[in-house]
Amino acid sequence: VITGAQGTTSITVTASSSPGTISVIAENGCGFSTASILPVAVTGSAPPVPLAIKGITQVCANQNEIEYSIGAVNGATTYTWTVPAGWNIISGQGTTTVKVKTGTISGSVKVAAGNGCGASTAQALAVAITNAPEQPLAISGILNQCAGTTGSLYKIAAVPGTTAYTWTVPADWQIRAGQCTTTITVTAGKASGDISVTATNDCGSSKASTVAVTSATTPSPTPGR
Repeated sequence: VITGAQGTTSITVTASSSPGTISVIAENGCGFSTASILPVAVTGSAPPVPLAIKGITQVCANQNEIEYSIGAVNGATTYTWTVPAGWNIISGQGTTTVKVKTGTISGSVKVAAGNGCGASTAQALAVAITNAPEQPLAISGILNQCAGTTGSLYKIAAVPGTTAYTWTVPADWQIRAGQCTTTITVTAGKASGDISVTATNDCGSSKASTVAVTSATTPSPTPGR
């Protein structure tokens, strides 16, 4: 299809899938010239859209060496990858496999297949950033204990995105049940100190939430007179 400049010494065209000839004649008021003819061949077309991208769709912020890949596309000689803002392609640009460093923003990993005739529409894979959990809210429980008291509970509200909780207690206290959960059962020791808890997932641990606890022993009875 001639798309522009018919009647001049240059034309623009859109090629089809069939070979043929391009010809031009010159004319004036006295007649027409013999045609000048140029045979043209069709060497191919832009590649098709790549098939689905393979890779992790839930990733940690600032995680390194995450791999994304596609199968080879017929007729493609290169591949152009793009990643969300703040991410970096570490290696593999131009190939079927890239390694990336994630950023802090969710988005899409995309790839288009290309050759000398153009580029395909991009294939996309939505990816979401997961962060380490937020710091747990205040720990609730009895703050002044008698040494040896058992069965006391300390607890926090669940923290979104957390897979486990890590509790610590003063040196001679004991956690009887609930480690890794939002509620622990303890036996108080003689030492005062802190009870603390952190929330954890595959992307890291939160800051600790801490509460101070004191312990007292029962005084010895006063000897009789």
